[in-house]
Amino acid sequence: MIIDPKTFPENQNYVMYELYKSMQKDLLDKENLTAQETQKLASINANITVIEHYAIEKRAEGIRWSLTSIFQSTGMNPTLILEFYPGTKSYNNFGKNLVVNVEFSEADLVHIFKSIKNQSPRVTGQLKFKIVPEFTDAELNTGDIFGIQSSR
Repeated sequence: MIIDPKTFPENQNYVMYELYKSMQKDLLDKENLTAQETQKLASINANITVIEHYAIEKRAEGIRWSLTSIFQSTGMNPTLILEFYPGTKSYNNFGKNLVVNVEFSEADLVHIFKSIKNQSPRVTGQLKFKIVPEFTDAELNTGDIFGIQSSR
């Protein structure tokens, strides 16, 4: 059975995506699939694809997060849990979510304050951060971010 993502709230689709990915991994790890398991895997793969396309459509509707909106919502250099759209580069690199310490550079802050002053529309940007708990440097495109939770 192929789901219709429009019948569920957006965040529930992404929870289902994780379930499908887990079921897919379990089946792919098996050596000899039965005919029924092969059919189930095909259905799972189709649902994963449907949800990935749904996420692409949602992202095309407009930018959810920009450097400016992150700064306005969370303040200076916060520790955050970032949740990514399924199928994005950030999702593929880091997984469903990631705990980070955001590090706004001086150039980022100049851009942010100009955007606030000029009431500029949201645009994607490169968010620089340290991955917690390793504290390794990384960055990602803000357009990959579905949700943000503050660690406070």
